[in-house]
Amino acid sequence: MDLRISEHREITIPQEFLDRSGLRPNDEVDITPTERGLLISKSPVKRDAIESVYGCWGSGGNTDDYMNEVRGR
Repeated sequence: MDLRISEHREITIPQEFLDRSGLRPNDEVDITPTERGLLISKSPVKRDAIESVYGCWGSGGNTDDYMNEVRGR
């Protein structure tokens, strides 16, 4: 299969490849140079700062409880 790079440096990836790879619109990808060309792979899911700490204090509690705990009250 031959693909072309557009004037805007874009490549359209055929739907069958997207389906097989699990890529969806707006997914971020990594491009890695290899001896045989370029390897395109899905980027790991990045969590924002809130998601990274959500639930780390266990169940229950609220912000006031946490602040009291941090302050030693």
